[in-house]
Amino acid sequence: MKVVSRPSLPEAACGSVGGGPEMVLEKRCPQGSIPYACVGGPPDDWSHYHVFLDGANVVGVIEADAVHGWLRRFQMNSKGEHVSDIFGELTLTEIVRGKVEILRVQ
Repeated sequence: MKVVSRPSLPEAACGSVGGGPEMVLEKRCPQGSIPYACVGGPPDDWSHYHVFLDGANVVGVIEADAVHGWLRRFQMNSKGEHVSDIFGELTLTEIVRGKVEILRVQ
C-alpha cells in the first residue's frame, strides 16, 4: 500500500485521479467483481460490494479503480474518526495505490 496524495473531497471529483468509468468499464474483471466504483455511481448501489486493498477490506472508500490499482478514501485517525482540515470544514481524503478489488458480496 502506498499513499500517493491527500486531496480534499471537493477538489477531487470522481474520475479525476486517472482512469475513471469511461476508461475502465470495458475492461474484463473476474466474475463477481467490477473494475471501477465511485460514490454516486457507478454502481448506483454499493450495498452489495466491498473494496479490498492488498487483501484487506477498506472502509470509507469514495472511489476505486481495480484496473489501475488505486482507491480514494476518507482519512481516519487512530480512533477511527474522519480527519478534517484545520478549520474543521472539509473531511480529508487520501489516494492509496495497491492491489484493488471491488467484489460483490452476498
